[in-house]
Amino acid sequence: MKLLKDISRKKFREQFGTKDNCMQHLANVKWQDGYSCRKCDCQDYIHGKQVFSRPCKGCGYDESPTADTLFHKVKFGIENAFEMLYAIAASKKGASSIWLGDRYELRQTTAWLFRRKAQSD
Repeated sequence: MKLLKDISRKKFREQFGTKDNCMQHLANVKWQDGYSCRKCDCQDYIHGKQVFSRPCKGCGYDESPTADTLFHKVKFGIENAFEMLYAIAASKKGASSIWLGDRYELRQTTAWLFRRKAQSD
Protein backbone atom coordinates (compact mmCIF):
# COMPACT_ATOMS: atom_id res chain seq x y z
CA MET A 1 0.00 0.00 0.00
CA LYS A 2 2.99 2.29 0.37
CA LEU A 3 3.10 2.50 -3.42
CA LEU A 4 -0.35 4.12 -3.44
CA LYS A 5 0.77 6.85 -1.04
CA ASP A 6 3.39 8.00 -3.55
CA ILE A 7 0.82 8.77 -6.28
CA SER A 8 -1.26 11.95 -6.39
CA ARG A 9 -5.03 11.54 -6.47
CA LYS A 10 -5.12 13.12 -9.95
CA LYS A 11 -2.55 10.69 -11.34
CA PHE A 12 -4.31 7.79 -9.65
CA ARG A 13 -7.63 8.72 -11.29
CA GLU A 14 -5.96 9.07 -14.68
CA GLN A 15 -4.44 5.62 -14.34
CA PHE A 16 -7.36 3.77 -12.69
CA GLY A 17 -10.42 5.93 -13.38
CA THR A 18 -12.25 3.43 -15.60
CA LYS A 19 -13.29 -0.19 -15.27
CA ASP A 20 -11.22 -1.12 -18.31
CA ASN A 21 -8.07 0.48 -16.87
CA CYS A 22 -8.54 -1.38 -13.58
CA MET A 23 -9.23 -4.72 -15.27
CA GLN A 24 -6.27 -4.27 -17.62
CA HIS A 25 -4.00 -3.57 -14.65
CA LEU A 26 -5.25 -6.65 -12.79
CA ALA A 27 -4.80 -8.84 -15.89
CA ASN A 28 -1.26 -7.52 -16.41
CA VAL A 29 -0.29 -8.17 -12.79
CA LYS A 30 -2.05 -11.53 -12.52
CA TRP A 31 -0.60 -13.00 -15.70
CA GLN A 32 2.72 -11.14 -15.82
CA ASP A 33 4.60 -14.46 -15.80
CA GLY A 34 2.25 -16.03 -18.36
CA TYR A 35 -1.11 -17.74 -18.20
CA SER A 36 -1.62 -21.04 -16.40
CA CYS A 37 -5.07 -22.56 -15.87
CA ARG A 38 -5.94 -23.03 -12.20
CA LYS A 39 -7.95 -26.18 -13.01
CA CYS A 40 -5.76 -28.16 -15.44
CA ASP A 41 -2.41 -26.28 -15.62
CA CYS A 42 -2.77 -25.72 -19.37
CA GLN A 43 -0.61 -22.81 -20.57
CA ASP A 44 -2.84 -21.78 -23.51
CA TYR A 45 -5.99 -19.68 -23.50
CA ILE A 46 -8.42 -18.37 -26.06
CA HIS A 47 -10.07 -14.97 -26.24
CA GLY A 48 -13.44 -15.15 -24.54
CA LYS A 49 -16.58 -13.08 -24.42
CA GLN A 50 -15.27 -10.92 -21.59
CA VAL A 51 -12.45 -8.64 -22.74
CA PHE A 52 -9.98 -9.36 -19.93
CA SER A 53 -10.91 -12.93 -18.97
CA ARG A 54 -8.87 -15.92 -20.08
CA PRO A 55 -10.77 -19.09 -21.02
CA CYS A 56 -8.52 -22.15 -20.92
CA LYS A 57 -7.91 -23.81 -24.26
CA GLY A 58 -7.79 -27.23 -22.61
CA CYS A 59 -10.69 -27.41 -20.16
CA GLY A 60 -12.64 -24.23 -20.95
CA TYR A 61 -12.38 -22.77 -17.43
CA ASP A 62 -12.93 -19.03 -17.82
CA GLU A 63 -10.89 -17.04 -15.31
CA SER A 64 -11.47 -13.38 -14.61
CA PRO A 65 -8.63 -11.06 -13.61
CA THR A 66 -10.48 -10.50 -10.33
CA ALA A 67 -10.66 -14.22 -9.44
CA ASP A 68 -8.68 -15.10 -6.31
CA THR A 69 -7.83 -11.46 -5.63
CA LEU A 70 -8.99 -8.77 -3.24
CA PHE A 71 -11.54 -7.77 -5.89
CA HIS A 72 -13.15 -11.20 -6.22
CA LYS A 73 -16.96 -10.95 -6.04
CA VAL A 74 -16.94 -7.21 -5.26
CA LYS A 75 -20.55 -6.09 -5.66
CA PHE A 76 -19.74 -2.47 -6.47
CA GLY A 77 -17.71 -1.04 -9.34
CA ILE A 78 -14.09 -2.11 -9.52
CA GLU A 79 -13.05 1.49 -10.15
CA ASN A 80 -14.69 2.38 -6.83
CA ALA A 81 -12.85 -0.50 -5.17
CA PHE A 82 -9.52 0.78 -6.53
CA GLU A 83 -10.33 4.30 -5.37
CA MET A 84 -11.34 3.00 -1.93
CA LEU A 85 -7.96 1.28 -1.67
CA TYR A 86 -6.28 4.55 -2.54
CA ALA A 87 -8.32 6.38 0.12
CA ILE A 88 -7.46 3.76 2.75
CA ALA A 89 -3.76 3.83 1.90
CA ALA A 90 -3.43 7.60 1.52
CA SER A 91 -5.33 8.51 4.68
CA LYS A 92 -3.03 9.46 7.53
CA LYS A 93 -5.56 8.65 10.26
CA GLY A 94 -7.28 5.81 8.43
CA ALA A 95 -10.51 5.87 6.48
CA SER A 96 -13.53 4.99 8.58
CA SER A 97 -16.13 2.67 7.14
CA ILE A 98 -18.79 5.34 7.69
CA TRP A 99 -16.79 7.86 5.64
CA LEU A 100 -16.06 5.27 2.92
CA GLY A 101 -19.72 4.26 2.77
CA ASP A 102 -20.86 7.87 2.42
CA ARG A 103 -18.20 8.78 -0.13
CA TYR A 104 -18.73 5.75 -2.38
CA GLU A 105 -22.48 5.41 -1.77
CA LEU A 106 -22.25 2.01 -0.08
CA ARG A 107 -23.73 0.59 3.06
CA GLN A 108 -21.41 1.08 6.01
CA THR A 109 -21.21 -2.70 6.47
CA THR A 110 -20.08 -3.20 2.87
CA ALA A 111 -17.42 -0.50 3.26
CA TRP A 112 -16.28 -2.04 6.56
CA LEU A 113 -15.99 -5.54 5.05
CA PHE A 114 -14.03 -4.29 2.05
CA ARG A 115 -11.72 -2.20 4.24
CA ARG A 116 -11.11 -5.19 6.51
CA LYS A 117 -10.41 -7.41 3.50
CA ALA A 118 -7.99 -4.82 2.09
CA GLN A 119 -6.14 -4.38 5.38
CA SER A 120 -5.77 -8.12 5.92
CA ASP A 121 -4.10 -8.77 2.54
